[in-house]
Amino acid sequence: MAYAVQGMMDRKRESEMGIPAENKDAPASPSWSDRMSSRALGFWAAGWLGAHRRIAAAGAVLLIAALMAAIGPIHARICGHDIFFLLDNGWRALHGQRVHVDYSSGWGPVTFLLVAAGLAVSRSSVAAISYANAFAALVAGLWTAWLAAARSRTLTAIAYPCFVALLAGAPFALGDFFVLTSNGMVYNRYGYALLAIVMLECYQPAFEDSRSRLRRWGEPILTGCAVALLLFLKASYFLVALPLVGISLLLWERRGPRALGYAAGFAATALVFIAYLRFEVAAMVNDLLATGAARSASMGLRYTLEGLLPGAFNRWAPLGLLAVGCAWWSRSPETGAVPFWRACRYPFAAAVVAAADVLLLATNAQAPSFPLMAVFAMLLLFSIDPTLSPWAPAQSRKRATVLLLLAAWLAGPTALLQGLGLAYALAEARTNPNPPGILRFESPRLRPLVLYDSDLVEVDKYANGHQYVSSLNDGIRLLLAHTGPNDKVANLDMVNPFAYALGREPIRGGIASAEYRYSLDERHHPSPDRFFADAAVVMVPKRPALAPVFYDGYRKIYQPALERDFRIEAESSQWWLYRRIAPAGR
Repeated sequence: MAYAVQGMMDRKRESEMGIPAENKDAPASPSWSDRMSSRALGFWAAGWLGAHRRIAAAGAVLLIAALMAAIGPIHARICGHDIFFLLDNGWRALHGQRVHVDYSSGWGPVTFLLVAAGLAVSRSSVAAISYANAFAALVAGLWTAWLAAARSRTLTAIAYPCFVALLAGAPFALGDFFVLTSNGMVYNRYGYALLAIVMLECYQPAFEDSRSRLRRWGEPILTGCAVALLLFLKASYFLVALPLVGISLLLWERRGPRALGYAAGFAATALVFIAYLRFEVAAMVNDLLATGAARSASMGLRYTLEGLLPGAFNRWAPLGLLAVGCAWWSRSPETGAVPFWRACRYPFAAAVVAAADVLLLATNAQAPSFPLMAVFAMLLLFSIDPTLSPWAPAQSRKRATVLLLLAAWLAGPTALLQGLGLAYALAEARTNPNPPGILRFESPRLRPLVLYDSDLVEVDKYANGHQYVSSLNDGIRLLLAHTGPNDKVANLDMVNPFAYALGREPIRGGIASAEYRYSLDERHHPSPDRFFADAAVVMVPKRPALAPVFYDGYRKIYQPALERDFRIEAESSQWWLYRRIAPAGR
């Protein structure tokens, strides 16, 4: 009671002194965190871009592709021999050779046709690989931008296409640190970019006011085209795409029309590639089955499923939380209710994406960075697009901030590394084209390449840096001294760099890349006649670029035929040169 009386006396005194009474109904001033959250959401809502989001997205993708092309010849820190995997097979495609038909390959023709196109426009320059990556990034980025424009009115419509473009062509192997520049495993990048496009169309429906007749049919047809491209890029990505598309048909709307579109797009694209392969479907299937069987023998050599699962779970757990949150915000605007199937579809899709990521990493040779889960995290931002608008309820915007931050935590590091890798490779190539103390190739075609020594990857010791450059220089000198321009050359190593380096016609046979228990083994390999084909000479390294675990078994397979049909004509400090003594194809 005394406290009440004292309070009344204090308020009376304040009134007499002119001090205004406190307004209990006035809203409290926003906290610092609320102000920062509001600014972040306002920025991401991209109202400041007005109607220019599509132009901004296309412009950003064009800039990324232009920067990739500007890199030109790569300065490789690791995986130097992978450059010649691409150049040799692109050189074959440029000379009219087709994988599976003219020589064996565990890869489809997509990557090699892109490099062949780069060789054609660059007059057979080693910069062709950068041009191929730039073209892949351009097509993937613009394709994604077209899809995203009908699904977002925020910065997501710009960020996702840029992420896909960087994923397609950043100049380092996925999972490696961004300063380890290389052209290693670019086909994996193409595969992940195509999967990112497929998932966007499958899991994020377009706005109702954007569903024109062209989009309703064009989008699923193009998704079918993307799935077919994966089949003719690398079969493992195609196999992963099937359940991803299947989940969409099971849990998302417009099942019938989309299924028809997928089938039509797939059939049309597959028919084009089958015609390119001269309808040799059996040869293609045999190559893929043989590669799969050989590869199964080395499963777990680098990563086991048990070793990958903890890292996958650490990413899937927050991804699952993000998926649940996004499922909640995709509820019906009329009733606010969330149908059970809609509440479950994003978390279920997240689990399948995580499994797909693990399977791809278990069958690839790249580091375990789980890029597919990073893509899916950014893709989920399309679901909360309406809650980011200025007229959305304040409580909704606060919760959207949490989801936005969680998606940034999951996808941001991967996206940032791709951008840093592009910037680093461009700065390295443009500001330091002739680094001192680096042994260079003597061949005019190869001289623009820079291969650094690296102690980070022991298995790469003889496949990069001065060891590899010295070996190829020695081999080229030996060939120039003992062969003529019409002598076709085979190489008993992982790849054959000599046909491209010397500008000679490649052999019509062999294999795209030879690695024991990766692309061949004792039971699954091209016959010796197909392997050596019409080669006049065979180069045999005294110190192979491949590590012994990948080389010794491979050499044992072909050594008897080599000794039977060829004889040593010359040798140098690093090579034996064998010349054919028996007619080709005996």
